[in-house]
Amino acid sequence: MRSIFPGAILLGSLLLSACVSNTLRLPASFQPKYDSKIVTSLKTAAVSGVLFQVSDSVFRDVPVRHVELCRTTEPPTWSTTFVNFLELMDRKPEYYNKFYIVDFKRGDKPRAEINKDIDGLASLSIVYSKRENREKITAMTNLPCAETVAPYLGKELITTSIDWPSIEQINAALKAAPNKLKIDRFQFNTDFLVYLAERQTILKINPEVAFERTYQGEYFLNSWLEKMADDIREPDQKHAYINYWLREISSRSNQAKSIQFFGLHAENQVSYGVQVDSVGKFNRKINGYQEPTYLFMSYREKNGEYIYSRLKDLDQCMQTLVGNYRSISMTYDYDSDSFLAPGFSCKLKGEE
Repeated sequence: MRSIFPGAILLGSLLLSACVSNTLRLPASFQPKYDSKIVTSLKTAAVSGVLFQVSDSVFRDVPVRHVELCRTTEPPTWSTTFVNFLELMDRKPEYYNKFYIVDFKRGDKPRAEINKDIDGLASLSIVYSKRENREKITAMTNLPCAETVAPYLGKELITTSIDWPSIEQINAALKAAPNKLKIDRFQFNTDFLVYLAERQTILKINPEVAFERTYQGEYFLNSWLEKMADDIREPDQKHAYINYWLREISSRSNQAKSIQFFGLHAENQVSYGVQVDSVGKFNRKINGYQEPTYLFMSYREKNGEYIYSRLKDLDQCMQTLVGNYRSISMTYDYDSDSFLAPGFSCKLKGEE
């Protein structure tokens, strides 16, 4: 649990900008290691072709206790639910036949349910809610951060709780659900999803990604995953810098210690690199937010075709980041809630 006081020193983040030409070796001590149990669970989900949507509010809504300027926040609670969900799926892998997408989001009450799009694509929604409790402060009240209760007697202490559905509720929803229909847009190559799972990472998509298609009717996600599968099979492409940064983010970012993301989203100009979903240092420190830090690739449509980078482009970009990162004072050690803020990216050739 962390106490946040007004006027707290806002520790500096790593300031990173556009790519420059730089070539450095990886640290000799680099040895990627991950949680084998979580990796095995994620690989099962990957082979099953399951994707994940995680809304921003999942990281912004955190347990809080506060009165006036006295405030304490706790870390986001979603990762515990995520790990419990994986453990359920390990016990009952047949449930992967029930849905294509797992969607973590906020609602009016905690629940787990199967939803279907207009074409029948089934999603498992795991929905949390915020609950607020107000109480008058007495001499016996345990305040979140003040040394003495006297200045706060009679004032109101507000406690915000985050409630997720129980694993029993998730199990009941899946047990009652019928097997999913075969949906053409979700019949894709899963090799890249497995590649990410081996690095304790999931592909994080926005809802529109699953619907994107060309004028000719080709589904973007299918094509993109096929190209990524081709890239990881290239014998002369080891993607060492992608591997290095996946591990660095996993070990140094609070959010990524359990589950790490690889983002895919639309942009007006195609870019790739490190994304930090930031709300700014002040909001982060005062409100106790963690800011998801993850590798990403973007895409856009032009003249009926989708334009995006390849893994070798991302790897070269991340090699450039090694040069910037290792030449700057190591301030990141003091702010693992926002590792590598404000982010770092390169533009695809022709997109500058």
